[in-house]
Amino acid sequence: MKNIKNVLLIALISSIAIVSCKKSDYDAGSTATQAMSGDWFVKIYTEDMTDLTPDYWGVDYLKVTTYNTAANVPTEMFFDDLKSWPLKCKVQVTPASLTFQTSDFVDNYYKE
Repeated sequence: MKNIKNVLLIALISSIAIVSCKKSDYDAGSTATQAMSGDWFVKIYTEDMTDLTPDYWGVDYLKVTTYNTAANVPTEMFFDDLKSWPLKCKVQVTPASLTFQTSDFVDNYYKE
């Protein structure tokens, strides 16, 4: 009787494992700024190329992150310094040269 219970228990666990391992057909897709999105480690320099990073933040590099906007267009993304300055804003993207820039931005941490 004990062997039958063990066999049934093993069969039940195996069937649950098989059902839970079913491959999903869901495709998360990609975003329009995928090539430029992610975490970056940067240094901050003055115009005369003085490295401000260790003096002001006490680290060699600051971590920033870039990610897609809700519009999902290849010409804009968010730049987020994770509250080091703090600064979080939309920037204009040039995917061909993997560059971005901004002017007259709205800081999404401190709106005035």
